[in-house]
Amino acid sequence: MAGIEKRRSFLLASGGVACALALIPTAFFAPVYHGTSVTPGGAVVRMTDSEVGVNGLYVVWLLCIPVALALVAWVGLRLRCSRASSLGSTVAWAAVVLLFVFAAVGLASIGVFVLPAALLLLAAATSAPAGPAA
Repeated sequence: MAGIEKRRSFLLASGGVACALALIPTAFFAPVYHGTSVTPGGAVVRMTDSEVGVNGLYVVWLLCIPVALALVAWVGLRLRCSRASSLGSTVAWAAVVLLFVFAAVGLASIGVFVLPAALLLLAAATSAPAGPAA
């Protein structure tokens, strides 16, 4: 039974890392800003732009924070499941909490996009068994 729990935890944690990694190309290509303007001739022009298009490349560096936290949580959970490491468990939980803090602080902008990764890693951390399979 522990093997199934470990597999589920591994898939959830890997999904959390994948969601965090997906934030970077999304920042370049997803149209998150919308606007309209009126030309002097009276024509209405609708515009869309990406996060990087509006705010610049520093957004990519900012998005490296949830990626790093997700990877740290994944490694911590791996250590917890394979070696029953209490340090791995502590590191994983700390990374998950910090990921939620990051999402909460940035909730008005990019934080809402970080929530799926944080939720997947939370599910992985709560379901991860400690120690090698018997």
